[in-house]
Parts: sequence; structure tokens; C-alpha cells
Amino acid sequence: MNTTRMSLLTVAIATCNHQAIEELLQKGADVDDVTIAGTRGALYCLLATAKPDSEDETIAAAKALIRYGAGESVKPHQIIQFATKRKFVKLVEFLESLFTPPKSLGEQIHSAIRAKDSNLVKKLMRREFVDHPMSGIITPLRFAVGEGDMPTIKVLLEAGASPTLSHGIFDSPLEYAQKHSSELVALLESYDV
Repeated sequence: MNTTRMSLLTVAIATCNHQAIEELLQKGADVDDVTIAGTRGALYCLLATAKPDSEDETIAAAKALIRYGAGESVKPHQIIQFATKRKFVKLVEFLESLFTPPKSLGEQIHSAIRAKDSNLVKKLMRREFVDHPMSGIITPLRFAVGEGDMPTIKVLLEAGASPTLSHGIFDSPLEYAQKHSSELVALLESYDV
């Protein structure tokens, strides 16, 4: 390996110059042989030297390094933890999207309901999934009723969720509401067709 290219790659990483990183890697610089101030590994070195106010440049540089294999030698949880400690919010989101397997639609809806984020539920909800049981046992509406999340319940009802449908061992949304809240019963019955 050409040591001049390596030292140039190290400088490009230290200065977060994604264009220079890309050019040097295209010319054969070794992405795995980078050390800066005792920190070894291109992504770790990038994070160790990047400045929080240059997060977009850091992400562009990380993408270039990952395209050339830098992500293969890192432990995802460690690099994400390192970026979190450095307070790189957008970079953490990028790395999580890269290294974390995508959630199924059901898991995303479940997380959105648990977070009481009715806007996200509305965005995720598709008619064919409105009564599909999450984890095979509980419908999104029944879960939202259990959480007492009125805005999300309305979103699901407007999307066509059935208040009387039950799966597995759980009561239907309406049966659960009848045991816990007259306000929920009234809402569910107003949509029951």
C-alpha cells in the first residue's frame, strides 16, 4: 500500500473531507488501515475527529467510508454509542438505519401507538393492515384502547378498524372498553358499523 495515499486518507478523514475520502478510496487507499491519535478504524477515527457543527459533512464522509467497506469491521452498537456520546444526532439516526434491521410495519405501528404518536400511526396505517394483529394476537385498535390513546383510536377507527374484532386471548376493543371506560365505549360505538 502506498503510504502517501494512506497519510492523505488519514488527513481527509481527520478534516472530514468526504470528496477527498472518496477520491483516495477510488485510487486504492485502504479503509481499514487508519489510525489517528491511537484510535484505529476509519469510522472511529472520523467520529473522534469530527466536529458536532459539521454533522452533514460527517455523514457524507461516513457514507463514503462505508461504501468502501469501513462498516464491515465495526461493532454496530459500539459505533452508535460512540456517535451518541459525541452528540451526533443525525449521524446516530443514519447509523441506526444502516446497522439496525428494519422493523416490520406491525412493529412500527406498535411503537407509534406506544409512543402515543397518532400522526405517525396515520402515516403508517394502510387499509389492509388496519385489523391485522400485531405479534399475531392483538389488533392495533385493541392496543390503542388498552393505552387509552384517544387520538390514535380515532385515527384507527377512521381508517376502518373494527371495534368488535378480537384475536387470540384478548378481548375486542369494545369488550375491553366496556370494562374500563364509558368514554371509550361511546367513541367505539360511534364508529361501529
